[in-house]
Amino acid sequence: MRYTRAAAYARANLGAIRQLLEKSGSAIERVNLQDRIEEWEGEVTAAERLAATLAEAAVLFDGTPVKASIGIDAAFGGQSVRVFQELVTTVAADLSPRGVGERGRLPADVPRLLITDVDVGSFGFQLAEVPDQEPPAGPSRLKDALDVSTRLLKAAGESDDAFAHELAERSPRVLKKLKDFLEVIDDAGATLKVETGRASLRFETAEHIRAARERASSTLVEEASDAKVGVLQGLMQERARFELRLDDGTVLAGRIDPTVDPATFAGLYNQPVRASLRKLTISRGGRPRVAWLLLDASAP
Repeated sequence: MRYTRAAAYARANLGAIRQLLEKSGSAIERVNLQDRIEEWEGEVTAAERLAATLAEAAVLFDGTPVKASIGIDAAFGGQSVRVFQELVTTVAADLSPRGVGERGRLPADVPRLLITDVDVGSFGFQLAEVPDQEPPAGPSRLKDALDVSTRLLKAAGESDDAFAHELAERSPRVLKKLKDFLEVIDDAGATLKVETGRASLRFETAEHIRAARERASSTLVEEASDAKVGVLQGLMQERARFELRLDDGTVLAGRIDPTVDPATFAGLYNQPVRASLRKLTISRGGRPRVAWLLLDASAP
């Protein structure tokens, strides 16, 4: 991957120069090598910062549309990258403070990935975020979205519970884009590998892809607003999670809306509140699973 490989290259060069320094018996050469070490230390720091903050992925295909390590069917290659990009950008919009609606255009400022290289062995693409300005201090929204998308795809191939757990924090619109991507891969008879540096998946057979597609296609997500009165008995600020105990003893647990600072609820901990919630009902084969998102809370 673009930034990870650059960091590995810089570390390898730094290591080689350090070995030369250890073996050198020339004072002049040692001064020159020390200068080069300082330069490569700066290169390592810069490259590792980019790898830690910017989105990058290797998306590799095999199967029917791939001809060994020679190439990939052009129509499939273009279509697969396009629908993968749509999945990632939809997740990125969902992670934004505004979230994403069930329909309509995505916001114009949603970041996008670029194809920066190709990979052979299987055959696929190196994708990366190339910002127009200085990289952020922490992981970018697109980097997080790429990881979330990869985990969603992986969960679709694992189990109903794993898939429902990942979907519970996403807009229903994300599921539609996930279905589109798996449909393109399955219809082409392809297999898939994705590596982002923090998340990875391996769908190494057509059957594995088909099972993931079937699970995604048969899963329904319904979204509704709700309001409950209860006691905010759990508040995990670092994980942005909450627990709300209702008057009948039922405990609702879920995550806090990413647009809300969990610290704003600190004064309400273990107190009666009126909570505004988003309710997601995820069902497959008649087995519903309910997830809750806390939007707001105040004294009743």
